Amino acid sequence: MTSQATANHTTVPLYQLFRSPVLRAATGLHRRALLASLAAAAPAAALASVPALSASAAPLGPSDASPELRDAACALDEAHERLKAAKARFAADDLKMSDWRENNPEPLSKRGRKRWARKWREHQEAIAGESWRAQLDAERDFRAAQTAVAGVRPRDMRELALKACLSGVYDPVPLAGYLSGAGVIGFSVAFDLVGLMNPVVAS
Repeated sequence: MTSQATANHTTVPLYQLFRSPVLRAATGLHRRALLASLAAAAPAAALASVPALSASAAPLGPSDASPELRDAACALDEAHERLKAAKARFAADDLKMSDWRENNPEPLSKRGRKRWARKWREHQEAIAGESWRAQLDAERDFRAAQTAVAGVRPRDMRELALKACLSGVYDPVPLAGYLSGAGVIGFSVAFDLVGLMNPVVAS
């Protein structure tokens, strides 16, 4: 009887959550659905599919997120939308540079290559310079929004699970600059887990 009760209430190891097909599907949900579930007044279907930390626990919902986390998550999504727009603008300009290079092949002579390289830089600055700098600015804003989410200390394991979902959605976003490749929110989730399991250490 005791073993059956234990089996019914076994806590799922955290690493298994990241391997589970349910959570992989959750991190693949439309970000709008995830953000809506954080901001809505009632639980949304998106987060209802995220597995609970305990087999007997209720599905995650908006009530599990503090106002601070909801605000930070919404700001992160807005920064991501601006980043996508900036990327699309630069990609269009960069395509024009590809067309220019195709119509102006690089000469073979050393002097000709120097002149060609100078013209290429001038055209690149004129065509794509502004949009490239705008993309880098959008990347910095996006990273700042990630950092803001990472800085929210979860009150309990359920809010920590919400942060883990945000990490799965936003940490993999590729960045062209040096900021790429760091799982900002994911790192904070790891430290927050230690803090929740060891309150004395966290304090």
